[in-house]
Amino acid sequence: MKKVVSALVLVFVVTVGAFANDLFFVMEEGKSMTTALLNRGRGKPIGYVHWTVKSVEGSGDNRAITYVGQELDKKRRPVGDAIEHTVNIVDGDVEVCWLTLGFGESFNDLAFAVAVDGNIRIPSELTPGSAIEDSHVYINVATGTDDMGMDFRARISLTDQKCVGIERVRVPAGTFEAYKVTAVITASVTANLTQTRNITAWYARGVGPVKIDTYDERGRLLLSRVLYEKAR
Repeated sequence: MKKVVSALVLVFVVTVGAFANDLFFVMEEGKSMTTALLNRGRGKPIGYVHWTVKSVEGSGDNRAITYVGQELDKKRRPVGDAIEHTVNIVDGDVEVCWLTLGFGESFNDLAFAVAVDGNIRIPSELTPGSAIEDSHVYINVATGTDDMGMDFRARISLTDQKCVGIERVRVPAGTFEAYKVTAVITASVTANLTQTRNITAWYARGVGPVKIDTYDERGRLLLSRVLYEKAR
């Protein structure tokens, strides 16, 4: 169960980027990019995720965008099934998102029905010192298999979001002028099973999140997700 909660936090970090306005994320059909995962923010990548925009329907603030993500190991070999999710944006706000994810043999065919309460996207205009509205996501989880019988409801909250400045960030894909955004992500399944992570993300215009650092409750860096290859 704890592994599932951790996975939900990771998925939420990724999809927050996907919900961003196109000034801060690639939304062109066929475009792809690769991010690398660094344990405690240093050393060689321990894995990668390759993202592709599969399809885009609609335009402007009313779109349905389907992304496909493939997890890769440190040798860039595929791990498990690809992740595919569709984001529905209505009048600039996310209305409903359905995710189908693979977690390997132990958590295969998990189906996430995501009901969104609040605005989960990076505004088109970020300014240092500006606050971003809190949001809460409720996720009903079912394994899709009869033998495991896992069925529970999780709440993920994204709070204390604010743009704290503009910084020059260097990652493997290049150097970017990026907006630095901090936030707190809390995933709760029960009163006794709650996980909190502090997130610092850097968003570059036309590119999206070029770096995301994840910290535990004590402020220790756990994982860095960096842009390894730009959209092409």
